[in-house]
Amino acid sequence: MSQETSHANRTSFAPTVVLLLLIGLGVGLAVARWTGPRVDHRALAADLGDPDRRTIAYQKLLDDGSRSVPALLETLGQPATPARADVVELLGRIRDPRALPAVLALDDPDLAHVRIDALGRLRGEEALEAVLDALRGSDLALKFPALHALIGWQEVEAARLLPHVEPFLAHELAGLREFAARFMGARRHEPAVPALIRALRDDDAGVRQAAAWALAQLGTQEAVAAVDSALRSGAVSPEGM
Repeated sequence: MSQETSHANRTSFAPTVVLLLLIGLGVGLAVARWTGPRVDHRALAADLGDPDRRTIAYQKLLDDGSRSVPALLETLGQPATPARADVVELLGRIRDPRALPAVLALDDPDLAHVRIDALGRLRGEEALEAVLDALRGSDLALKFPALHALIGWQEVEAARLLPHVEPFLAHELAGLREFAARFMGARRHEPAVPALIRALRDDDAGVRQAAAWALAQLGTQEAVAAVDSALRSGAVSPEGM
């Protein structure tokens, strides 16, 4: 066999070896997954109520994602179970659609805030309607997570949400004005520019900063000039822009 032929054989053989090694590694990982020690998600969910075990249990449940959902839903269905707020929060962070009906059905006032947070993560039409109901409702505390959820809800057209959000630019609570300003920037809603420019003179520093951020996102000539002026006057800070 010539030296050239031997070299060609070795060259063609190398990719085959690499492929076989990768296949073997994949099979090994699959076998380890199915034959390794089973994770007791029910026990982990119960550990959420133990201050000494909560942090580790929470992270393991989150890491296991959708595999944790059945145990979390079972735990959620037990009203006397402690740490139900952690369960709802985990269901929202895992974002498994199987959790949506159970989270929607919650009527525990102690879980109202975390429920809206979770619905904002789970998404879907029913979740959106529940969040908008919270925004329209009389409970001021629920308006904060509702607005926060809408800021990142890019799947829904801004035109549908704007009528619900715009009034909060002039709300008496500074935190709600701040969230509304951030929504306008996140959705690039140019008609809000005059209101956001006025917000640069708000008594609350958080509102001014949110308005400056929103105007920077909008990027119109008028918006940029207003932000530059606010920066020069010290009304807002360049940090977080």
